Amino acid sequence: MISYDSNIFIYYLEGHSQFGPAAKKLIEASGIVQLSVVLKQEVLTGYSVRGDSAGFENALQALHSLQTTIFCEVTDRIIEKASW
Repeated sequence: MISYDSNIFIYYLEGHSQFGPAAKKLIEASGIVQLSVVLKQEVLTGYSVRGDSAGFENALQALHSLQTTIFCEVTDRIIEKASW
């Protein structure tokens, strides 16, 4: 099982010219992925701050369509383990 940061999903979602193809390949080929619910907040906030409701809805739909992704709640224990 792997995990990745929000920037990978944003590169994929927005079709970044330099990093988008590699991000797409990673996301589509990674199998089961474990992500923090914080990733959802980080991705969606970018569209909200810009007032981009269409982008927000597109991102939300894309997040919900990730079939092999497990979104995990963030707990103190997870933060401590990730920080060490």
